[in-house]
Amino acid sequence: MKLFLDTNVLVDHALSRITGQSNEAKFLLSWALENEIPMFISSASFYTFTYVLQKEGLKNNDLKTRLLLYLKILKVCNSSTTCFVNALNSGMKDIEDSYQLQTALAVGCNFLITNNTKDFKFSNATNISITSPYNFLTSILRKTKGRDF
Repeated sequence: MKLFLDTNVLVDHALSRITGQSNEAKFLLSWALENEIPMFISSASFYTFTYVLQKEGLKNNDLKTRLLLYLKILKVCNSSTTCFVNALNSGMKDIEDSYQLQTALAVGCNFLITNNTKDFKFSNATNISITSPYNFLTSILRKTKGRDF
């Protein structure tokens, strides 16, 4: 199992936003770490994540320390030209989300976890599940109850 985290999940985790699913994001990252489930983000997500943390007031060593902690648990993947071309030709309305999806597919992720599942509803990708942190946790914990990973 491989998880791809959309930028909004990272931001919810780091900032405990009440507008998202911050508790679910915290549980999800803890669960994945505990079960040694690889978690991926795009390099674009890391840029945006850094920008948001800076805007929220993290500076200098505090910012670097926080970012280094995330880099210990997340795998950052680059998007290729093929990812961008596929995204532009996908028919999805939100092109940035399409970039994220194509990057997740290129890495072979089984799940793309986002708070904006509606933005992915026109995706024709069949070999990846697009779900929210809450729905992922509800589903995976129900399926794995009593089993170890």
